[in-house]
Amino acid sequence: METKKFDWSYETSHYCTDAPYHLSGMEDILISLRELRCIKCISTLSNLEHLDLSGNLYLSNLTECVGNLKKLRTLDLSNCFHLKNLPESLSEINCLKSLNVTGCRELESVISRSQIHQNLVLLPNFVVQAGDRELGSNIFLLQDVNPVELQISCLENVQSAGEVKRIKLLQKTSISKLTLDWTRHAKRFTNDMNILGELMPPINFRQFELRGYSYVHLPGWLTCISSYLPNLVQIVMDEIPSCGNLPPLGQLQNLKELTLRRMPRISIIDGDLCGGGRAFPQLIKFTLDSMESLEEWRTSYEDHGHKFTRIGHIALPQVKVEAMGTYLQWKISNSDNVVRSCGEGQYSSASSSSSTTTLDVEHCKVPLDHWRLLCHLPALHELRIYECDNLTCSSPEIIQSLSSLKLMTVESQGMEELPAGLCELKSLPTLILWKCLKLKSLPQSMKHLTSLQPLWLVSCASMTLLPECLGNLTSLLELNINNCPHLKFLPESIQVLPMLEVVKISDCPELKRWCEIGENKMKLAHIRKKPFALVI
Repeated sequence: METKKFDWSYETSHYCTDAPYHLSGMEDILISLRELRCIKCISTLSNLEHLDLSGNLYLSNLTECVGNLKKLRTLDLSNCFHLKNLPESLSEINCLKSLNVTGCRELESVISRSQIHQNLVLLPNFVVQAGDRELGSNIFLLQDVNPVELQISCLENVQSAGEVKRIKLLQKTSISKLTLDWTRHAKRFTNDMNILGELMPPINFRQFELRGYSYVHLPGWLTCISSYLPNLVQIVMDEIPSCGNLPPLGQLQNLKELTLRRMPRISIIDGDLCGGGRAFPQLIKFTLDSMESLEEWRTSYEDHGHKFTRIGHIALPQVKVEAMGTYLQWKISNSDNVVRSCGEGQYSSASSSSSTTTLDVEHCKVPLDHWRLLCHLPALHELRIYECDNLTCSSPEIIQSLSSLKLMTVESQGMEELPAGLCELKSLPTLILWKCLKLKSLPQSMKHLTSLQPLWLVSCASMTLLPECLGNLTSLLELNINNCPHLKFLPESIQVLPMLEVVKISDCPELKRWCEIGENKMKLAHIRKKPFALVI
């Protein structure tokens, strides 16, 4: 019999609030209301098998009367962000096979305590549980589900490849994102390659994460991935301890984000990853994280047909880089040797063609004086520094290498004084000091930043004073002060800034009171864009 389906929209409910009483024969109903007032009415639909309540932003509670839907097979609560409870009566619906709670953040602790019956498929995170030797694991429960997102964890509990074959993952064409996860060091019933070989996703899916895979080799559909999964846009390979070869991911023509993390058998990244010429044509983010064995990264290829358009993250203890390519963005975290020695003796021909424009450096213990990498980034426009121990810099070579900067951001919870060396950047147009929690004032050497136009002070909790030398910043167009609760006044020299157009002050109660005093308003009267220039 053909399934009867009714799409109950917001407009339908507005004009027909008793609609459920006339739908007793419905087997499939989609409820998409901004305000759901009719759960009790729905519970009268005794033949209902599929109930979609997804995206109801104002739904916070699901009443016990849902337990009256004894024939209910699937319940979709995805993206009901404020839903806080599941009724106990849900466990009494023996026909219920699938419950989708994607995006239901408030439900996480509730689900861990609830007595949901063991044959229920909880989506998107399905946990494989081992059964006895004859029945195998519970992975067979995935046979009848076809969600948009699916994460299968504890795959070590699968007892045979035949169990996985039964779920026919290849036919689940609704899946857009798939995560396959084994528990590290857990006992296996069969080797991971046998399982993964039967878990080939549908051709149209777009996001794939492989975690905890422990076998030496990869199955055929991964080693020929561009033929089987040409539409992939995002891949994560994480905690893969035994595999020493990477699939030719560069031949995925639509791939935009690639993450390789905790793969200790990988010592070289080279042409095998590219898989041939014209590799990674769409890649915009490449993350290498906790790859302790990686010693060499050959980014060139014999026909020079591939180019990474952006590096999203580098987190390596020491890597020899053969060629810079055309990276637009680097992010370097916990990688002192990369900052200090990367490129020494290797960039004579590459430096002039480098187009790296943005560099993020996190948790670096090497003094700024020794950041030799900066000398090989002539096109660098943005430098963002997060929680680095020592920003002291007296090296003319380093200072000169930063002459092309358009923006510098400094975030440091431990920095008590802004190093004078940073104030030598006379051509710097934009400076953002973010979460410098111990910084009490700005140094007198700030007067050298004569090209500064926007100056941002954000969440500098100890800041109590702005120096009079601020009046030397003759190019200053905008002063933005946010969440600096102990800053009580602006310097007198604020009156002599000829180009100042905008002063923005927020979450600064003491400074707000100062600005509201009549005589202080006069000190800001010269600001060009009135009355909207002063924002409090």
